[in-house]
Amino acid sequence: MNQLDGSANPAVREALEKAVVERPADRLTWLLLAEQQLLAKQFAEAERSLFEVLKIESDFAPASYLLAYVKSQQADYIAALHAAERCVRVSPKHEQGWFFLGLLYSRQGRPADAARAYGNVVEINPAHPSAWRNLALVQRKLGRMSEAQLAFQRHQHLPVSTSR
Repeated sequence: MNQLDGSANPAVREALEKAVVERPADRLTWLLLAEQQLLAKQFAEAERSLFEVLKIESDFAPASYLLAYVKSQQADYIAALHAAERCVRVSPKHEQGWFFLGLLYSRQGRPADAARAYGNVVEINPAHPSAWRNLALVQRKLGRMSEAQLAFQRHQHLPVSTSR
């Protein structure tokens, strides 16, 4: 959750709570509120805010992506999977959505699906800091040793990043 690596700001959350009362049809305000709630680990509240976003615009990929994260934090992996799949269905270039989907597929013991998801990540962003490594691991699990070795080599040749 790269964009959620900050800390919660109660004043910002309070301002956003007031803003959604004043402008209940503003999907971005609801989304920002959900992000603040996630930062505060208020998962049930974040889920409610994300459902408000999706009521306003059902195909808003960022809300589906964050809902997948919320549902995984609540240990509802089936709902998390559905939300992540919806995210990438409505936004096929959503790099984070594909990566999270790969994690969920791996967790479910679905390495072929995880390999496809990680393959989409590296197609979108060949310099993704973890996708090549994860792709190598699932390829190895599938017995595809040459593909696993190539993916791991790509991972090793990535520039060192301090931003993630």
